[in-house]
Amino acid sequence: MKKYNNCQEEECIYNEKDVEKCKQLLINYLNELSVMENPIDKEIKIKVKKLVISLNKLNEKLDYTLIETEQRESICEFINETAIDRGFQDRSEDSTEECREL
Repeated sequence: MKKYNNCQEEECIYNEKDVEKCKQLLINYLNELSVMENPIDKEIKIKVKKLVISLNKLNEKLDYTLIETEQRESICEFINETAIDRGFQDRSEDSTEECREL
């Protein structure tokens, strides 16, 4: 996430703390998935939804400047790949799609 932190102007809305909060949300998601034993798709989708909603709230608080299109696509790819690694069965489905705009 730090490579996207190219906002150097005084008017920048987010700071290093906000980048770290985003990073921590992703780490927490990864940790939550890693402790699940034989999760089913529904359980994984609950974790995905929780993460996406948290990321949306953080980004909204920062006037949608922290997570822009390129970052969003990278984060969604990470979320989907991690879900598949943990056993998400529908590999053709974007597990983030239904909750991105919530």
